[in-house]
Amino acid sequence: LFSMHCSFASVSLRSFKAGVLLERFVTSYEGIAVLAPLINGIGGNLAVVQASRISTSLHTNTIQPHKRTALLLVFLASPVSIVFLVAINMLSLGHTSLTAMFVSGYLLAATTQVIVLLLIVQFLVKFLWKQNWDPDQVAIPLVTACGDMVGTATLVFCFAVLFKFGDGDADVGE
Repeated sequence: LFSMHCSFASVSLRSFKAGVLLERFVTSYEGIAVLAPLINGIGGNLAVVQASRISTSLHTNTIQPHKRTALLLVFLASPVSIVFLVAINMLSLGHTSLTAMFVSGYLLAATTQVIVLLLIVQFLVKFLWKQNWDPDQVAIPLVTACGDMVGTATLVFCFAVLFKFGDGDADVGE
């Protein structure tokens, strides 16, 4: 029970920080508001799959290599993101056009987020297991909250770089 309360407090704090970060930059980069849930949702969900797999291995006392799954999850970030970017574009949501430079920057940000989250998962699940805390109850909320922080930070960085160097799209930084 204590572990769940600590997890809840930590998740709340991390989500709050991600919201503050987003709020700080949403007026500078208008297109970021519609993309933040996208990058955070995809990255967090992909990382949670890995957390669940590692946790299941620990619960069942089976040793499974998780590197292949991690690689697959990293490679899934781009095609899944592209599908949603196209949907956002087709529905005329947000304030950012899908230029080649923007899509490349966004995919780099999304892939970076997934890699960082998978590294966190690798450490966090095993650490929680050694502390006799159930990783399914503690790690998954923490990973999604970290996903919000990392995803928002990488997205802000992506927009800042595109705004500074320009991508030929008047919408970025509007």
